[in-house]
Amino acid sequence: AGDEAAQATLDGMSPDVLLALSGSFSVYDDLRAKLIARGIATHEVAFIHDAHTDLQKKALFDRMNRGEVRILIGSTSKMGAGMNVQRRLVALHHLDAPWRPSDLEQREGRIIRQGNTFYEADPEHFEIEVLRYATERTYDARMWQLIERKAAIVEQIRKADSSLREVDDVVGQAASAAEMKAAATGNPLIIEQVELEATTKRLEALKRAHANRQYDADRAIERLSAQGGPDGRHAAALPRIEAAERYLATAPRDPFTITVQGARHTVFTDGANALARTLVKCIGSSPYGRNRIELGTYRNAELTFVPSAFEP
Repeated sequence: AGDEAAQATLDGMSPDVLLALSGSFSVYDDLRAKLIARGIATHEVAFIHDAHTDLQKKALFDRMNRGEVRILIGSTSKMGAGMNVQRRLVALHHLDAPWRPSDLEQREGRIIRQGNTFYEADPEHFEIEVLRYATERTYDARMWQLIERKAAIVEQIRKADSSLREVDDVVGQAASAAEMKAAATGNPLIIEQVELEATTKRLEALKRAHANRQYDADRAIERLSAQGGPDGRHAAALPRIEAAERYLATAPRDPFTITVQGARHTVFTDGANALARTLVKCIGSSPYGRNRIELGTYRNAELTFVPSAFEP
């Protein structure tokens, strides 16, 4: 049954896929052969995949740090977090583009870190190299573009950028047939067409988002108008507020005294903290429409809390 299922799977594959599966080309082996041909000793080139256990990995990493292995080739998953071989590193080569900015950070984090003996010996002049490769008329450029866009979005979110209003679904756009066709043909007109179509989709999404925000703003205005608005609801309180301001402007400031929920405080920070804690409790437990809550007194003026459903 297993053989029949495997045969059925093979029958469903395209000739291109079958050709790729049957091919004997290995990037790893090809790289090693070319490095050796250029004078690198065989024992100085290693594959991370040859280290299967933690002990084998540690032994390999130790050989790297001692300089016995000069070149280590491997994947992001096997040469990412947890690999400490930075003692003698001078260059990192990205042979392909990963899907996520975090993968890129993990790769470059193997060399951009403390503990390099060459840097410690000459911190003013020593520099590392980080090289990225792409092939013209392939999908490489699109992959690096995706990484750039994702990284920019992540950085905006990290910095809490207030200008960030829309986040593109870059993952969903990653492998459209049109983009792959444009990259493969190398025809600038086709590439421009695909880029313009993507720009049109993005602008249409921004237009819809703007219309939604306008709709929400209109509904908020209608709701506030129905409630009488901030001016109408609180007009009656203005005389009391103005009277309190006049009183506080002439009332003595020293010595500091505030009473919160019956407790008297003469130290400003203690009183401020007590008032803040009380306000938090009132806000969290008081339903809208409940009668005012007496908080205490400050400079002989009463402090009260009045729940409100008003949204500015």
